[in-house]
Amino acid sequence: MSRIRRPLGSVVNTSASATVQTSGNNALGPQAGRESVLTEAAPKAAPSKKRKSTDAAPTFTAVAPAAKKAKAAPKEAVQKAAKEIVRDVASSLLDVSDIVELEDEDDGGPVPVYDTCDTVRRKIRILLAKDGITQAAFLRAIVTAAYGENSTKKIQSTSLSGFMKQKGPLAGNTSAVYYAAYVFFEKVRIKQKKPKSNDREIMEEIHINGVDTTVQSGKIKYVGSASSRLGMDKYGRLLPF
Repeated sequence: MSRIRRPLGSVVNTSASATVQTSGNNALGPQAGRESVLTEAAPKAAPSKKRKSTDAAPTFTAVAPAAKKAKAAPKEAVQKAAKEIVRDVASSLLDVSDIVELEDEDDGGPVPVYDTCDTVRRKIRILLAKDGITQAAFLRAIVTAAYGENSTKKIQSTSLSGFMKQKGPLAGNTSAVYYAAYVFFEKVRIKQKKPKSNDREIMEEIHINGVDTTVQSGKIKYVGSASSRLGMDKYGRLLPF
């Protein structure tokens, strides 16, 4: 009996096609079989969110230092400008070089003082409380105001400290700080075009030639009866009580 031989390739292809088709028909029909083949053949796409998350991290790390530096620069510039303004204002407050000489100053004699020691101390505290005003700068300013720019006279910070610790209208009347500071503040008053205070005018009436700055107030001797008692008012005036 003779056998009919067929090509091997056609047998395999036919069998494969039949197998796929049969499997599809038995499960969900012809259409479902074709969709199953196509679905298994398609490659799976990687989630896009993971790529974005991976790419974002290096970008943030690289930009952050530059951003911080950019924010710090304006802050430093503002602080520097503020310090310069404070320094300029302080320098202006201490400068009385454009003020004409006071009474008796042009004759080389001492300027008559018409503020009590307590009043001068109060003015010093107010000035030193301002931003940019240092004790050293203040002492240089009062020396220049009282003795001139070319003066070699110096007032130490210990003298300022000692004067500021005292209390009383005439306590510290011989201190160099008292005299120089009075001259300075009087020139500041003229520079600012401020009128004399009521206390200042009273002081001019009581101390016609100004407060004595040569003899300490505690060492001044007064003549009176043994039973008399004297007290000092806020203007440095001795009155019986």
